[in-house]
Amino acid sequence: MGALALLALGGCKNVEGRWLGECGFEDPVYAYVGLVDLRVNDGKGTNVEATVAFDMSDGRHFEGPLEGVRSDTYIELEGVLTEDGYGPYTFSMSGEVQDYETIDGDCGFRIPNGTGMLQGDLLLER
Repeated sequence: MGALALLALGGCKNVEGRWLGECGFEDPVYAYVGLVDLRVNDGKGTNVEATVAFDMSDGRHFEGPLEGVRSDTYIELEGVLTEDGYGPYTFSMSGEVQDYETIDGDCGFRIPNGTGMLQGDLLLER
């Protein structure tokens, strides 16, 4: 769902707060899990800001701000993360907000100078 479709939806309920869960990347050879600690700072209107701490299963820790849009039933965020000053790494997520208690959707992670993006499944809970 694009940003224009989200803007057409009104009456957004608050998604502000802390969301915890994981982003699982898997292909026929590799499987990576990243733990996600998402803190939504502004849960009013269709624009939303957040910060994320993202811990990969190989021990690397990434942090950074995210911006995006949302409706009552959907949220989409993206931002640039760093790891001990190295980067930029791009983290993106989108998903359905279910009963304002879970976000179920997709996540992506791009490394600097990478030719593609790891894409996976996202599940967050309050």
